[in-house]
Amino acid sequence: MRFFQDVLTKYDLTLKRQIQSSVDPIKARDQEGRTSLCLAALIGNQDIVAELLARQPDIIDARDNFDNTALIIAATHNHADVVDRLLEAGANKNSKDNLGRTALMKAALNHCSDVVDRLLNAGANKDDKDKGGATALMYAAQKGSSDIVDRLLKAGANQYDRDNFGSTALMYAAIEGHVEVVDKLLNAGIDKDVADQFGETALDLATDAGHTDVISRLTNITNFKNL
Repeated sequence: MRFFQDVLTKYDLTLKRQIQSSVDPIKARDQEGRTSLCLAALIGNQDIVAELLARQPDIIDARDNFDNTALIIAATHNHADVVDRLLEAGANKNSKDNLGRTALMKAALNHCSDVVDRLLNAGANKDDKDKGGATALMYAAQKGSSDIVDRLLKAGANQYDRDNFGSTALMYAAIEGHVEVVDKLLNAGIDKDVADQFGETALDLATDAGHTDVISRLTNITNFKNL
């Protein structure tokens, strides 16, 4: 079965042994619980993905040992064409991994702008939260992905959301020193003066981290000799 061999040239002899055994080759899993569809999504081979779905469409939302689906895996690795195929085939766009992260969150976390566009266009939940209460907007802000922050804001993502510790997307950007993201969030009207559950604001976090450019944006102060 040539399409399986294409997957296996890069990944896991365990799966090869399963495929050669009596185990259903399409539903076979490697030691991390990944199906052949998950592996095809991992390496970004949309032809194999299409072949597997044609043969066994019910594996589309199968999960690995970490609750990743093929869609989450493809989104994480910026395989936009594979994401398209999976969405067209009916993949659950809001499935979560074992940490509560969706494909949209993983795409935002990994600077995958094209994938973010496809997921938003497909109607993925832009305000879903992981187990820590973080959203895709917070992930994008933390990583300094200003283009993804812009996409999410234009799609109507809730800039006022807080995670389980009371942190906002602005705080995520401020503590990492991402000035461009801070500017976008301020221009969008986010409240810069709210505090997290520890009583710290975005300004406090930026000050503690020594991010003078962010401090300037939050206070309009340009002379930091006394800070």
